[in-house]
Amino acid sequence: MKKAVIVGIVSMLFMPAIAINENMGHESFITDGKILYVGGDGPNNYTHIQDAIDAAKDGDTIFVYDESSPYYEDFMIYKSINLIGENKNVVIAGTCLIVSDCVNIKNFTFEKNIDNVGKDFCNISNCIFNSSYIILRGASNNRISRCLFNAGGGIALYGSNNHIFENKFIHCFEAIACDSYEGNIIENNNFSFNKIGIYLHGGGWGYGNTIKNNSFFENGIGIELSEAAGHRIYNNSFTGDGISTSGKVYESYGGNDIFNNTINGKPIIYLKEKSGVVIDEKIDAGQIILVKCSYITIKHQKINNTCVGVRLWDCRNCKIYENNISNNDWGIWLQDSKGNAIKHNNFMKNDFHAVITTWKGIYHNRWNRNYWDNWRIPFPKPIGLKNVDWLPMIKPYRWWK
Repeated sequence: MKKAVIVGIVSMLFMPAIAINENMGHESFITDGKILYVGGDGPNNYTHIQDAIDAAKDGDTIFVYDESSPYYEDFMIYKSINLIGENKNVVIAGTCLIVSDCVNIKNFTFEKNIDNVGKDFCNISNCIFNSSYIILRGASNNRISRCLFNAGGGIALYGSNNHIFENKFIHCFEAIACDSYEGNIIENNNFSFNKIGIYLHGGGWGYGNTIKNNSFFENGIGIELSEAAGHRIYNNSFTGDGISTSGKVYESYGGNDIFNNTINGKPIIYLKEKSGVVIDEKIDAGQIILVKCSYITIKHQKINNTCVGVRLWDCRNCKIYENNISNNDWGIWLQDSKGNAIKHNNFMKNDFHAVITTWKGIYHNRWNRNYWDNWRIPFPKPIGLKNVDWLPMIKPYRWWK
């Protein structure tokens, strides 16, 4: 048969990965065991993946041929083994349950989920997930790399200190969802056309996750922070989406470090507890998020094609004037903010021009002489409780002249 060739191939697959990983502190692959074969036409090959797992010992490698694909079986990995497909055409149409540490999986297409139940030091790489998830249930110190997730799949990240890198997520709902876990590193991934690229809920003050060097393209929302604190988000590039924040308490906003990110080639400005800063044409921002700030001036900006153009949380006495805010999901969003002046701006082609939410009370802000492309009458425009533009413009305000 071609087993001798396969032995060489398996060795070559392992060579770049056998070194100690500085992020994980363990060997990615264990190659000191024997090789068992599934599929194909060898005299001692197994028909089912589970049968090969049952026969294997810790450290063994199970090599799965593509000529017998797809494999319609659910199986459980309860030993520290390497499960390697001949190539990514090897389709697994059943669920994979991991209940052992140090499991390594490479070169498959999964039609159903991989479910890791609290196990550590596992590695999943070079796989395709069609409408399927990798679920880490309390699992830590794992690596997920160079995989493609599409058509509703993704990663449910319910564990700590995992490393997720160089993956592609396309047309997923929540490509990566993380709830109240810390120490994970999400870097060098590509997120395109997803409902939400990365959804973070919860976290701890100073004990969150690191999201860096990722690319986000035309997602509904690039990164959603919901009651999320302690995260470091930097060196990411966004196109047509951006960062959205929501929550009741200060930690949800001010507890994160967000810096050196861009959207549509412009900087994302994230300020917390600042006063007296001027954001003008010298900066040319792509998205602006203010947290517990006062006396900030935002003027002469052209903000478009984001999930939220300008976001104020618990801000006081800021001035927002002579800006073009257009083609955003939400043009401007004020939460628990009061005494701010919003005047002489153009709000055009946003799904929602202005949104006001409150948990602490109903606050008054001063709106005056803004242009709203959905308000063509010379009468006051209501914006929310205690918020009215008393003299809206009938034509766009040409401040750039």
